[in-house]
Amino acid sequence: MHIKLEELNSLGEKNKDKISLFYIANVKNRTQNYNDYTNTSVSAEFLSKENFNRIINSFLKQGYDIHGYYDEQDFIRDCVLNDYFNGLGRQIIVINSAQKGTTVGRKSLIPAFCDYCNFWYMGSNPYISSLARDKFRTSCILEAVEIPCAKSYLYDSKTGWLLGKKPVQGQKVIAKLNYEASSIGLTEENCFSYDKTMDSFIDTLSKQYRQSVIVQNFIDGYEIEFPFIKSQSILPLLPVAISYNNEGIMGNTILTYESRKKRTYSFFNYQKINPEISKLLLECAIKVINCLDLNGLCRIDFRVTKNNQFYVTDVATNPGYTEITSVRYAFSSLGFNYDQMLSILIGSVIKKYEGK
Repeated sequence: MHIKLEELNSLGEKNKDKISLFYIANVKNRTQNYNDYTNTSVSAEFLSKENFNRIINSFLKQGYDIHGYYDEQDFIRDCVLNDYFNGLGRQIIVINSAQKGTTVGRKSLIPAFCDYCNFWYMGSNPYISSLARDKFRTSCILEAVEIPCAKSYLYDSKTGWLLGKKPVQGQKVIAKLNYEASSIGLTEENCFSYDKTMDSFIDTLSKQYRQSVIVQNFIDGYEIEFPFIKSQSILPLLPVAISYNNEGIMGNTILTYESRKKRTYSFFNYQKINPEISKLLLECAIKVINCLDLNGLCRIDFRVTKNNQFYVTDVATNPGYTEITSVRYAFSSLGFNYDQMLSILIGSVIKKYEGK
């Protein structure tokens, strides 16, 4: 696996004079004019200016031709006005981290535009990018092929409980926004033992964020983020466990919006403490990737109980890779520096499209 990652790094390096990179990311205090929530901001998924600049400067230092954008609209406008950059004489590769606003399906805008323009891009296709943001329906698909997922229910303030199904009385659950990530809308109050009096809390959450709420059986145990690269083949990185306040196992703790904001968490290599279960997580994650047809950099999230039962809790088609992410931790643990990590990601795009 390490050799294959090195090959992707070399592939990126060898082709840097033949490609032009377009990096699109929403950036705090730079991206403007977007819809937001009142309580917790979608800017939790935005990059800091420092992280944006680091990515741009890293590519420049390595000799890549790169163009940066703070806004999807600016990129699309430049494409149209400059006739899709046909004068560059290079293969265009788009790296997209942008998802401005609150609408469902917003992460599919750039992949769909790239497909229309025949641009190469990092990540999954528009359909899968949107599907994976729908936590409930993704879990339904995975359960249908016998992949273990936390038992889930869906509530919307406009229609109530989907098909009238709701959690069992007394069951400990976690209520999450169905279409959001980065713990947006998530506080310690979102974990509770269910009874019908909690319908009011769930209803308010749905109204505040103008979307459905997924209510899952809560899994007490380790929280694992397992990043992969999928191009022509599936390359696993490491199962990265999250530790809150250096306590190791998360137990009944969750990463709330505030704890993510304050960065009161760290990472460790779960494979070192439980290699046997790590192998099973690997096998399960590969099934998820194949089932959902994920591409590029992706991440499968698990909860693992003390009895070594594990459940898929989320799927990320475009996980972050700044210094404070599990992706960066995994690359670093495997011996790759930041520049090499970025070049590997570019190599994976080249490998994907050359295979076609």
